[in-house]
Amino acid sequence: GLIFYNLPATPEAVQLRLNLHYSNTSFFLLMPYISMSLYTSDRQYYLADISSSLYRPIIYYIAK
Repeated sequence: GLIFYNLPATPEAVQLRLNLHYSNTSFFLLMPYISMSLYTSDRQYYLADISSSLYRPIIYYIAK
């Protein structure tokens, strides 16, 4: 909300608002793909820890 605070109603400000919306949307749409690489790189360690019953799966996801 602070990004849009006190922006004037000029065409340049409208363009700025559209750019901010585009950036925010892109960020939130691409974030799952970035975080998925964290899970795939830790897969072998995760499977070893789970098979040894070191912790429950929910604890792993909360820690991530």
